[in-house]
Amino acid sequence: MQEQAQAGDTIIVGELFRLGRSMLECMEILSLVMQKGIYIYAVKGNWQMHNLFLSAKRSSARVCLP
Repeated sequence: MQEQAQAGDTIIVGELFRLGRSMLECMEILSLVMQKGIYIYAVKGNWQMHNLFLSAKRSSARVCLP
């Protein structure tokens, strides 16, 4: 997935741990995509990662997927 993503793209995951099979793999993937300028959004917790910045922004907006 991260091989096909380009700078400015957003990868949406349910939770950050879904990026890899281990904590080390998740951290490596996060590092690689951040270096490429790819954004990460984790629905659970509303975590947004972009430009080496991690934030947990709370809002009332919700996304419902079938």
